[in-house]
Amino acid sequence: MKHFTYYFSKNYVPRWMVLLFDLGLVFFSWYTAILLRLNFDLSGMEEMINSMHLIIVFPVIFLCFWKSKSYSGILRHSTSQDIMRILIATICGGMMLALTSLTARMINDSSFVNMPISIIVIFTMLLSTLLILSRLFAKVVFQFWFVPKKMFGI
Repeated sequence: MKHFTYYFSKNYVPRWMVLLFDLGLVFFSWYTAILLRLNFDLSGMEEMINSMHLIIVFPVIFLCFWKSKSYSGILRHSTSQDIMRILIATICGGMMLALTSLTARMINDSSFVNMPISIIVIFTMLLSTLLILSRLFAKVVFQFWFVPKKMFGI
């Protein structure tokens, strides 16, 4: 039991948990980008959604996260360096996805590799924003709830 509670203590969040959270945001951001592209019109959603796109998106973004080590910072001490790592990872991932999609178009491949560029751009911007806000939110929560308050006059 001690090992389990250690993961959820206020002093330590393992890197793999941060990475899993980030990948969850990737999933959320991809489908939200599709909704934003369609102006929240659910009638055209069936033709735009291709679950096979995530087979390309997840490994590309995971590779970019892994190479930039965007998950390795201590959440309660998030700095501008962590934000730069997130931006580098998401922009590189977005560029790799766009190049993959453009290459599939040049080959005239109509497979699942061909993704709309507009969705990739919206996805990259949305993912960057959500990741940065999540890090800042974690830092603010830690500072306000877990840092001991100083008493006046003592």
